[in-house]
Amino acid sequence: MTTPTQRFSPCPTPFSDHVYKTVQGVDIPLRIWPATGPEANQGPRPWLLWYHGGGFIAGKHAIPNAWVVPAFRSRGYHVVSAAYRFIPHVNLDDIVTDTIDAHAWCRLHLADILAQTDGKVDIDALVVGGDSAGGTLSTLAGHKLSPPPRVVVDVFGVVDLTDPHMTGEGVDPDSPAAVMLRSIPLSGAFTAEQVATALAETDPSKAEVIAPWSWEMDPNMDLATLQSFWGMPSFKVDPAHTLRMDMLLQMSKDSSMGRLLVRPKDAAGHKDLDDSQVLAAQLRKWSSSLMLNDKDNYPPTFFLHGHKDRAVPIAQSQRMAAKLREMGIPTAEAYSPDGDHCFENVIEVSFGKIE
Repeated sequence: MTTPTQRFSPCPTPFSDHVYKTVQGVDIPLRIWPATGPEANQGPRPWLLWYHGGGFIAGKHAIPNAWVVPAFRSRGYHVVSAAYRFIPHVNLDDIVTDTIDAHAWCRLHLADILAQTDGKVDIDALVVGGDSAGGTLSTLAGHKLSPPPRVVVDVFGVVDLTDPHMTGEGVDPDSPAAVMLRSIPLSGAFTAEQVATALAETDPSKAEVIAPWSWEMDPNMDLATLQSFWGMPSFKVDPAHTLRMDMLLQMSKDSSMGRLLVRPKDAAGHKDLDDSQVLAAQLRKWSSSLMLNDKDNYPPTFFLHGHKDRAVPIAQSQRMAAKLREMGIPTAEAYSPDGDHCFENVIEVSFGKIE
């Protein structure tokens, strides 16, 4: 049965769409929502740069998690949601480069774009945030952006890619996460060989930058609802999007995300990652929490996570938060006792259970 349209509000307006970068023929877009609320016209406003989740292989910049745009805009923040290229056609180095380039583009162009509707921005008053894979990117932005953001918001992001939960090394096969993954079948629309071939692709000219989730496609959501929800009236769903969902699920079952994220561009280097120590060394280079070991400063950071998260263990956030506190960095945490992965995207009541 198709999900009723009324459950999904249309994408908030007004917004404007832009391409911040074209690389090897792939246009990489971002979307801008100007600030609203009583503070919107009280001088230059701060802004949020948001990176979406999706296991680095799917998702969309068109509409962040349900609370993000209304929560920040109503408090006088401009909101920018940036796309990035997906694995397997690119690696994490390429993805982080995209996020850095989105920031640089905004520093050059955001003020002029907002001025067209009488908006003003304090370009240095930046909050960087993201959920899941986007949370990983937001914490990496805290290390990589220049000038650095004023605040980092990490919503259940992976901050230690060497975690056994991420690599599969030593994971209990009877853990709730492992049991859950085994219970979820692939779509059946593609053979195992087709999924494996798709995951082995490395041509960056074929990289994707937007892909709907299974719950955003028939029979769960009709196309008209998706187009309204995303604010993209010309978007079309095709079989490649179902294949991408199978790729995400198979990658999760195999615990191969880390390998795909750090896979070298040259085929000769792929085999080196068969050595678990080589793989771990590469993953450490992109683990925001571990990168703090070589630093004495980092932006103030807020963590949001659920105790029952089966995709990204809550300990990821807790350990990084503890390390930041040891460094004397202002740090805040909000943990939902019953929250699984993406719990905050479906909350319709006050955060009465947040501790």
